[in-house]
Amino acid sequence: MTEPTHNSISTGAGPARPQRATTIAGVFRHLARRPGQCFIQRWNWKSALMSSLARGLIFFAVNVGVSLDAAAAAMATEVAYRIVAAGLYGSCTQAFRHVEPFWKAIVCTMILLPMVSHTAEFILHFYRGTERLGWSLLFSVCFTAVTTTFNLFAMRRGLLVVGESGSTLLDDLRAMPAAILAYLHCLAAPLRQWIGFLWTRSEQSCK
Repeated sequence: MTEPTHNSISTGAGPARPQRATTIAGVFRHLARRPGQCFIQRWNWKSALMSSLARGLIFFAVNVGVSLDAAAAAMATEVAYRIVAAGLYGSCTQAFRHVEPFWKAIVCTMILLPMVSHTAEFILHFYRGTERLGWSLLFSVCFTAVTTTFNLFAMRRGLLVVGESGSTLLDDLRAMPAAILAYLHCLAAPLRQWIGFLWTRSEQSCK
């Protein structure tokens, strides 16, 4: 997926703010030197709120076939974990939103961060005794795969961001339909290329 470079962003709540792209190394240095600012002051409550609700429902739905008590326990465990973890995860994703080229930011947020997040998630639910842990984690990982790139995409446009450059959650939700359409448009080009590649290979193999 290609992503156009933006030197400024606008959320509709004010004038565009200039932003400077960074490197992967620069982001890690910033996180290491200012952990309090990155993980506490900019703890991403928007990500924490939406992720905990969505993933709580996932764990509830997967475990409701066992019993309502098991489903409620799994949901409560996941919500409690995600309120903390998703806020930190969102803060990290926000820190990577200006990395250029865009694919490097995707690699870091799609591989490094989920590895830590889902490992801790597995340990917590394993010791908590979540019934259908395998299926629950599978759906959680799939949810991460879908939402992480979109969150990064949206954050590069000033959405779902906390801190001085962020807008209100209501403004973010109002701008979300347009962001989703833009995201799907960016996905369309590489998807067409991949389908064309597979079609060409299949034609060649049939000759």
